[in-house]
Amino acid sequence: MLVSMTPALGGMAMAAEAVNWSGAKSVTANETISDIVTLAGDTTLTIASGATLTVNNTINCYTYALTVDGGGTLIVKGADSADNSGVDGGAGVNGSLIVNGGTVTITGGQGGTTTFDAHTESIIGGSGIDGSGSDSVTVKGGTLTIKGGAAGEDFSGTCDGGVGVSVPVTLAGGEITATGGSGNGSGSRGAVTVAQGVAYTDGTAVYLAGAISDTSALAGKELKPAEPVAQIGETKYYTVQQALDAAGAADDVKLLTDVTISAPLTVASGKTVTLDLNGHTIDRGLAGKSAVDRGYVIYTEGTLTLTDNSAGKTGKITGGNNTGEGGGVYVQVGTFQMDGGTITGNNAGNDGGGVYCYCIDFTVGGSPVVSDNVKGGAKGAGGLYTGGTASNVAVATDYSGS
Repeated sequence: MLVSMTPALGGMAMAAEAVNWSGAKSVTANETISDIVTLAGDTTLTIASGATLTVNNTINCYTYALTVDGGGTLIVKGADSADNSGVDGGAGVNGSLIVNGGTVTITGGQGGTTTFDAHTESIIGGSGIDGSGSDSVTVKGGTLTIKGGAAGEDFSGTCDGGVGVSVPVTLAGGEITATGGSGNGSGSRGAVTVAQGVAYTDGTAVYLAGAISDTSALAGKELKPAEPVAQIGETKYYTVQQALDAAGAADDVKLLTDVTISAPLTVASGKTVTLDLNGHTIDRGLAGKSAVDRGYVIYTEGTLTLTDNSAGKTGKITGGNNTGEGGGVYVQVGTFQMDGGTITGNNAGNDGGGVYCYCIDFTVGGSPVVSDNVKGGAKGAGGLYTGGTASNVAVATDYSGS
């Protein structure tokens, strides 16, 4: 049986004399505080590079906000609760926190235990960051790591760890990781929002501005500001799909880096777009894995021109592995013009391991390459399938088995 009781302020350190902060506070050398810290007003804490402030108790913000600045380190650890105390672990921070810089680590205290029905039961660990009402966390810079406190040890070894952060979080430029405490604690229970003008990534998914619907986004993952991957004119985009959607008929979408995608890029019906690989690779990430439905790299119903304007001409489309037709590029309707780039290392269960073009028109210009793709497991038979009008296909010999 799991038991949760209202925590004493700052865990078992209730009797400690409070330290009050308000206004500007600077830390230039290593310092340790064991007492509860209470904000008497909005507080900006500036920690110099190389300095560490350690708070071995709860920071209570109440209706105020704590802003952390500078290049130093802040470590906050909520108070642990004693066995047989019947008290939850203390929170690391109660209230609103803004991180502008530095390295900030906040951990909830370990929960205590209590006796129930002749055996010992665990008490929940403290939240890393707790609060209510309008309390929130905003990360504008630096690195914020949050962890819920471990639950108290009980007779069965099963218990509830504290929540990493229980208030809404806004991501506006810094890095963040939130993890629940040992014993099934969750990383985050509050809403997570990406601010306008930035995007975040966990190394796989990219989260654009707005609310993050994925409730597991802060479940022990490290979220970092994402770098732009594509460009139209002077405007940069954080996903290739975002750029394709924004492109007008006269626009070129230019890749800025290699990208691995978890879903096919799509050119909608009625849209005309040029995709310049610019020497970079678009990888579907399915090479060596089981084929999946819609496992191709690009799907288009519009008018797509593929090119590579880099000096080395090293841009490529790869890693597609589709259960049906088309491993690299699937052209359903519309037109496809391939003026550059290499389509290689893709697989289709049926026709067109490299390109499946059941379209109005397929045209090849320049010096593109379609090679080393697979159709139905037979290498060399998966180059190109076209069901419409094909122009200039004979300019290359890499389409064997089309």
